[in-house]
This record gives sequence, C-alpha cells and structure tokens, in this order.
Amino acid sequence: MIIQLYSKTFCMESGNRKNHSHPKPLVAICIPVYNGEKYIIEALESINSQTYTNYECHIINNASNDKTKELVEQFIENKKRFRLHDHKDFVDLVTNWNRTVDYIPAKARYFKVVQADDVLFPDSVETHVELMESYPNAGIASSYRMIGTYVYGYGIDYFKGSCQNGKDVLFNHLNGNAEITGSVTQLFFRISQLKKVPGYPEIFNPDDFHVDTRLAYEMFLISDLAFAFRILNFTRRHDDAATITTVEKLNTSIHARESSLYRFKEIFPELENRYLDVRRNYSYFLLKSHLKNRKEILEWHNRHLKRKFRLSEYLAGAFWKNRFGERLAKLTGR
Repeated sequence: MIIQLYSKTFCMESGNRKNHSHPKPLVAICIPVYNGEKYIIEALESINSQTYTNYECHIINNASNDKTKELVEQFIENKKRFRLHDHKDFVDLVTNWNRTVDYIPAKARYFKVVQADDVLFPDSVETHVELMESYPNAGIASSYRMIGTYVYGYGIDYFKGSCQNGKDVLFNHLNGNAEITGSVTQLFFRISQLKKVPGYPEIFNPDDFHVDTRLAYEMFLISDLAFAFRILNFTRRHDDAATITTVEKLNTSIHARESSLYRFKEIFPELENRYLDVRRNYSYFLLKSHLKNRKEILEWHNRHLKRKFRLSEYLAGAFWKNRFGERLAKLTGR
C-alpha cells in the first residue's frame, strides 16, 4: 500500500533527523543519450520544471545520428544550468553511463542519472535532497516509480521510517522480498559514499547488464537507504527502449540474479540455497537454449557468465526442473 503518495514524506525517526538551512547543496544530474530525439525534450522539461533549482544538468550525447544534438542545443539555449557534451566516438551503453561521472562538478554533493526517455515529477529532486540532508548515514535514496500506468516498488516497511539499514534492504532484495532499484532514474546518490564503490569512477559494472540495480546493491552494502514513500519518476515502456527489449529477449535477469547472489552470499551465508536454486534454473534455461539453437541468447550469456556450467550442472538442472514440474502437476491435479 502506498501511503501519503503525494504529500511530504513522514519521518518515523524524528530523533535521528537533522534540520538543515541554506545554502542548498548542489546536485549533479546527468542524462546519457543515444538517438533520443523522440523523448529527450520531455526528459529535459521535467528537469527544468523541478522545484529544486540548485543543480547542474549534463547531457552526454553518445554520437547520436538523429536530431538529438540539435534538439538539445535548442532547448538549453539561455539555460545556464544545462550543458551538452557531444561525443563523436560511439561507445556501448554502460560506457556512456560511466561517462556521466566525468561531469560531476567538484562542488556537487549529490548525483543523479536520468534516462533520456524517462520523466521526473516536479518535486523529485527536492524530496530526495531533503531526505539525504536529514539522514547523513544514507548514501542512496529511492522511491516508488510509474512504469506506464502501473506503480512499482515494494518491500520497504513504512513503519520502519524513511531511513533504513542498507544491509537489511540489500538482503531483502537478494532474497526476492523487495524491489526499489529497477531504474537508475529512481535512484539518488550521495557522492562521498559513491566514491567508495569498488571500481569508482566506473560505477556501472559492464559485466552485469542490470548495472543500475548492481550499483544500488553496492551502495546498500556501505550505507543506509533513504526512501520517499511517493511516486517521484516515470519510466517509459516502448519498443525502442534498449534495456527493456534486451532484458526480455535475452533473459538477462537470470544472469543478474546469479551474479549478485554470488557477489554477496559470503556476506549473507543464508542465501547459499537460493544461489544454488538460481544456478539450477540458469543451467536449465541455457540447456533449453542449446536444444532450440538460440544462438543470440547463448552468445550473450557465454560472453557475460563468469562461472561456466559443468555438464553435471546441466543434468542436475534438467532433473530438478522436471522433478519439480512433476510434483507441481500432482499437487495441482494437472
């Protein structure tokens, strides 16, 4: 249940909360874009309409060959808070996202990446700044979000307050009991904590297609979460969205689950069985892809999967899935 969706976020921890006055901290907002002419202006308009005004917005153009550059140049004319960085060399999506760190101003305290086809609601930045200023231990903030006409986000207990233990949030995500990291646009970072992420300034890991979620997990590990119990951004679903089409076409989510569980299961040993379950599912998925000769799927997973499956794992996965299917059929009477 979403509580006080469009009202000010309620604080259950008034004793831990600090009141801050001016000057307002600088926020770095970055938009990596490639061929975004269809939606980029809506994204920029949503940033220009923010109730919070102490920000710099940097648009990182990844050698677009449509009208992205021209449209952005027209929009940002006479707008001092907006800057266009036009790269002539095309790079992959993750590399362009990592470029955003290069444009964080030295004086900025907070950092946000907005996808070029997403939209921020007017009080998005202000709400997250207020939360982060109130909770110095929070290194990352998030909120509910809209995808099309649906509201997404679950697993954060309202009655535990607006600032929650990062490792607890991480465990709930890994265990499948929470989801508030599905889009980089809904995330908001404290730069001093962001610099502690392994690999900084390459904050987005090229080995994991779900780079925004993986970055959030790394932040949960080292800091707390500030959560706004409100909808603060809109994620657009459309056929041209590279992330959505790739996820659905190649089933990159199963790789992300295996990778994340392997990364953190030593910290949370109770996740070992869940990791083994994911490995079985993963091996069975790849076995089916082999049998159906789905070359594109196999090429992607072979390129990204670090812990290759042994023949025994393929056989165990097939056996486990078939036995599970038989039991499920008996229980349901099918």
